[in-house]
Amino acid sequence: MKESSSPILPSRVVNVVGAAHRKGKMNFADLNWDKQKYDAKAIYEQSKLALLLFTKELAKKTEGIKI
Repeated sequence: MKESSSPILPSRVVNVVGAAHRKGKMNFADLNWDKQKYDAKAIYEQSKLALLLFTKELAKKTEGIKI
């Protein structure tokens, strides 16, 4: 078991993802949008999709670990 930095509350990771991730498309070749025309909506959708993918991977890697 990993110790929490707080003696009272356990550790938590909170990510907020709404429905925007559904339209998001990951462009791993240009994650920072250096080569594409700036599109605020598409960037937001991609960032929410990336956050969802991160959350799923973190859940897999920490499965069974009580934090």
